[in-house]
Amino acid sequence: MGGWDKIVNNVAAYYDENTPQRTKLIDVFMAFLALAGALQFLYCVLAGNFVRARAALPARFARPPRGGEGRGRLGGVRWHTC
Repeated sequence: MGGWDKIVNNVAAYYDENTPQRTKLIDVFMAFLALAGALQFLYCVLAGNFVRARAALPARFARPPRGGEGRGRLGGVRWHTC
C-alpha cells in the first residue's frame, strides 16, 4: 500500500503547485456545498424516520370510542367493542 501514499501525495503536490487560487477557492466552496448537502440528507433521513414513527405511534394505542357502534375503523386498525 506504499504506492497509494505516493500517488496521493503526488496528486496533492501537483494540485497545490499548478492550480490557480481562484480555482482552489471554487473547489473549497464546492466541497462546502457537498458537505452541507450530505448533512441535510442525513438530517432528512433521521428526522423523517423519527417524525414518521411518532405519527404512527398514536394509532398503535388507539382505543375504540365509548358507546356508539360496535364496529369501526380507526387509523387503519379494525377494533370491536363488547
